[in-house]
Amino acid sequence: MRDFFKSRHSVKRVYGVRLKKRSDILLPLFDCFKWLTPVILFSTLIFNTANAETYRASLSQKYVWKTKAIPVCWENPGSINQKERSWVQDSITTTWQQYSDLSFEGWDSCSENSKGIRIGIQDTEPHTKGLGTQLDGQKNGMVLNFTYQNWSNSCGKMLEYCTRVIAIHEFGHALSFAHEQNRGDTPAWCDEPQGSNGDINIGAWDVHSVMNYCNSKWSNEGILSSTDIEALQQIYGKPPLTKGFFVELKTNFGRKELVFEEGENAEFLVRLNKPGYFYVVGHSKNKNEEVEYLFDFSETRNKPLFIHQVTTTETGKWISLGTFNVSQPFGFETIRAYASPNPISDLPTTRYNNETGLHALTESISRGFGLSAKYEKKGDQLVQTVLMIETRLKDDEEDE
Repeated sequence: MRDFFKSRHSVKRVYGVRLKKRSDILLPLFDCFKWLTPVILFSTLIFNTANAETYRASLSQKYVWKTKAIPVCWENPGSINQKERSWVQDSITTTWQQYSDLSFEGWDSCSENSKGIRIGIQDTEPHTKGLGTQLDGQKNGMVLNFTYQNWSNSCGKMLEYCTRVIAIHEFGHALSFAHEQNRGDTPAWCDEPQGSNGDINIGAWDVHSVMNYCNSKWSNEGILSSTDIEALQQIYGKPPLTKGFFVELKTNFGRKELVFEEGENAEFLVRLNKPGYFYVVGHSKNKNEEVEYLFDFSETRNKPLFIHQVTTTETGKWISLGTFNVSQPFGFETIRAYASPNPISDLPTTRYNNETGLHALTESISRGFGLSAKYEKKGDQLVQTVLMIETRLKDDEEDE
């Protein structure tokens, strides 16, 4: 991992995550988006990250875990770092574990003979001493930083953000994923090799991977890309519907390589594995404006409905949320669905915009993990999923 202020590389078999300059980290979660025009009265647009035909990853196959239950322990836990350790456990549970058939178990103090992933807490550059099962039972096989006094002082000013994002990247290594930019098919403009290579490549190169230093978003802001999830599920299996509480999103075109051309229609669907509630936040940006907004599920503008309840009969089934027509301006859009098994009462504040017809948020919630923390304080369980799509002119128009 790189410090904010100086560049350096770890030794060959130590795997870290690069820390980019502060201005990169504080950018919004994604920085280019677009508008989709609803064809029906539902003002809803949802995407996801799972199950596709094309996978993208760099993996050390011989170090893939054979067990689906991976032990995790702390070498030197203490009351002083209890909060930081909870951030790490929560981040891994809601990413690598949530989207696979894996479970990370234990999370208590290591004994002399503890197996699995052994995490040391040190004020140094975060890293792992190998990939996958190379860490099994290795003392300080993973090192995480919770204070950032001797390494990357700037992270000390955004402690939770850095701790979560770094942990997600390092656990990618612990699952045997190498750095994406080390692949042989990496574009020439991405010259950031670090650590050893995987022994197989899965699919095409993925710039959005949490394992890619050349991602314009530092470790993709700790959010697994759709192809991170696809590769994870190919290696470790998909999560059964009986596992935990989670939300899934997709389109009628699937959940991979979502590129829509002007005039095309797309249907969007959501699925919860247990009864619960969800709402959706969109984030759009073009050259002239940027807006973050709540989707309205109602059929009347006078009585907006932002929360959708999934009943027992709907559990495990894909629920259609409408069909949308692609129109200008073109670009990218990120959609995030938040779900809870408990009733949701505390929504972001919005103000209706007559010109756009959107319920715009008065304060951004896309940066960091603040919203999740808000629900944790209330004792609720909140999970989320994110997807990004691209829209563009038809190919024949682009060629003119």
